Amino acid sequence: MKAYLLAPGGGLSHYLQAVMEGLLRHGVQVFPVQHLHQVPPRVVNPEFRIAICWGWRRGKELQSRGYDVLLVERGYIGDRRDWTSLAWNGLNGRGDFCLAAGIPALDVSRSALLGSQMQDWRSATRRRTDTIFVMGQVMGDQSLQGRDLTPWYRDVFHQARQRFGMPVLLRPHPVAIAKGRHASTGLPESRSTLADDLARAWAVITWNSNSAVDAVLAGVPALAVDQGSMAWDVTAHDLCGLGARPEREEWAARVAWCQWRIEELRAGSWWERMAAGVKRRDQWSRKNGTRARHAAAG
Repeated sequence: MKAYLLAPGGGLSHYLQAVMEGLLRHGVQVFPVQHLHQVPPRVVNPEFRIAICWGWRRGKELQSRGYDVLLVERGYIGDRRDWTSLAWNGLNGRGDFCLAAGIPALDVSRSALLGSQMQDWRSATRRRTDTIFVMGQVMGDQSLQGRDLTPWYRDVFHQARQRFGMPVLLRPHPVAIAKGRHASTGLPESRSTLADDLARAWAVITWNSNSAVDAVLAGVPALAVDQGSMAWDVTAHDLCGLGARPEREEWAARVAWCQWRIEELRAGSWWERMAAGVKRRDQWSRKNGTRARHAAAG
């Protein structure tokens, strides 16, 4: 199998370098390129089965050229610089992490990670300091698929305040503030740290922000509107359900296996599982290609 690896700027990040090393250990031939124009449509070079990149903006373009795209991105639990996610053909909850066959037993590092991160569900009894937080996201981020969330922030803010009768605050994303992408909404805001806000949160409301993962692990009920959320399976999806406290253990184990440490990437221990995704799509293509040919002949 051959693969393109898109590394803009000519230098491989240590994450992409580690993925390449892991693939080489399994006999996959990896060809680094700097620019998208160096990756032709797959019909030109059909022996190139996959393309690897960081960031779904590039991933979408590679997918449009006929490749299965291995998306390399930040992890979801713990220090997101220490853990790297790998998924086929989509970002976050829209990607294929090749866990359909089941969730592996937690190894030592993932068991320790969840043990350090997961707290008991917060009591449903309301405290005087309890607040609902609407979690902001970065305008232009690929997870939003071109949406401007500003009208949604206002709508859900007022709906939550009316329904629950407690303080509601918008928490702008720190990156949006730093990059000047936070549009003023006129809503009261919190500029505290995420840890401080979760400590006084009764619940959080998200579109598909990873802060829902942080909240659920911290024992704070969360709402996610969009199925791209990595916390979709353990969150409410409308205000009527906000406050639910579902079982989290299976979900947490699944998310823990969506991410890898740098030494795992280098060792290639992830490829056997992720390769199953390519084989599954090859089988589907052969099956449906045969049906198409029979239909055409008929």
